[in-house]
Amino acid sequence: MFFCGALSGADLSGYPSGIALEGEITGTESQASSSGLDNNVPKVEFSFINCFKLDEEAVLQQLSYEKLIFSGEEMPLYFTHRTTGTSMAFPLVQSPHSPPFFRFRVCAVAVFDCKPTSGTIGVFTKVNCQFKSRLGSYYDSPYQHDYFSVYQNGSYLLLLDCVVPLRKDNATPTEVDYDYVNVQFHMSSSKFKLKEWGIRLWEEYCSSVENRLGNTNTSPQICEADEDNVGNPLIS
Repeated sequence: MFFCGALSGADLSGYPSGIALEGEITGTESQASSSGLDNNVPKVEFSFINCFKLDEEAVLQQLSYEKLIFSGEEMPLYFTHRTTGTSMAFPLVQSPHSPPFFRFRVCAVAVFDCKPTSGTIGVFTKVNCQFKSRLGSYYDSPYQHDYFSVYQNGSYLLLLDCVVPLRKDNATPTEVDYDYVNVQFHMSSSKFKLKEWGIRLWEEYCSSVENRLGNTNTSPQICEADEDNVGNPLIS
């Protein structure tokens, strides 16, 4: 895990486009995705609490990560689906070749205002996706569980990459042709207040061709949401 501190710089030029971050490195964790996706890019965990000079947008646009935490009170504009509730739903783009995984990034704005009893306090998060087709087929994905810890009161941005399987082991092609997805996000600790959370989809799941291909402000791998679909509860 990486922390801000005395280190003058950390060279991450091996990542797409290359970035340089300042911080103190207290340990590292590098792992390949169990799904076989992005096996050539290390998955790392970062903590950038109180890194006030950090260019958050540069990190979000270029860094491949498993978990990441910032100090912050407002969700970055990078996350274009957002809600103050616990779930949001939107349509999936139709493709003749259904991908085996649904990939997206999550950001939660969480406020901690209770004195820690043992130096740090943690919160468990879980993300779940419910997929549904117009023909009635339905799939409830396994929960993705993560853990974040902080050591002082404040507002934090909790970020994670999610890779969700789109099918059961023995599913037929007609059973994985989903039209909608409902994404749910929960936090386990009563000491953290969820202010807002949002996601950003990988481009193969976007419903807007303009946002996937024509928007120069969009990352090559991650796409922006249709404005009309942000937080639209399509699944009951």
